Amino acid sequence: MSGRSQHHALDAVCDHKARKRVLVPMALIGILALTLVTWQVGKNIRAERALSSAIAQYRSPPPQHTDAPPLTKQELQRVPAINHAIRQLNLPVHALLRSLEPPRDLMVAVLSVDSVGQSSSSASGGASSVRIVAQAPHSADMTRYVAFVADRKPFTGAYLRRHEWVDGPQQKLLRFTVEATWND
Repeated sequence: MSGRSQHHALDAVCDHKARKRVLVPMALIGILALTLVTWQVGKNIRAERALSSAIAQYRSPPPQHTDAPPLTKQELQRVPAINHAIRQLNLPVHALLRSLEPPRDLMVAVLSVDSVGQSSSSASGGASSVRIVAQAPHSADMTRYVAFVADRKPFTGAYLRRHEWVDGPQQKLLRFTVEATWND
């Protein structure tokens, strides 16, 4: 036999040249992958910084405009009327009317409901009130109805403003006015 040893596929001894042929390209691929990952991380960090500065500029308060002229005396006088009109437009009519409907055991007829606006008796600034005109055959029904309205949501309280006896078609009726407060 010759001095050269022959290697077979089943031999445990490995050819060093074949190993170098595989390891060098794999090392180059690893270095290239590491370079690409480092470049991508740097690119992401720069993009994040740019986005953070854009968000910071967006969140900064807009410049205050001091160019608006002050309101004239006539405009200041119209402000309460405008606020009252807006409050009436924002009135939750359906919820209020449902809350004012008396139960069947109360003999009360609601005649009218008017928005009063800000309640003069309320300590909180967000309370508004409605004035309810109703009539009942007995004073017990009147007082029970005032208590009924005071306990109903969205109302926070109700009180009797005035009452009087009026002639009805068959008997005298008690006509009364209730003011009920509710929160805006």
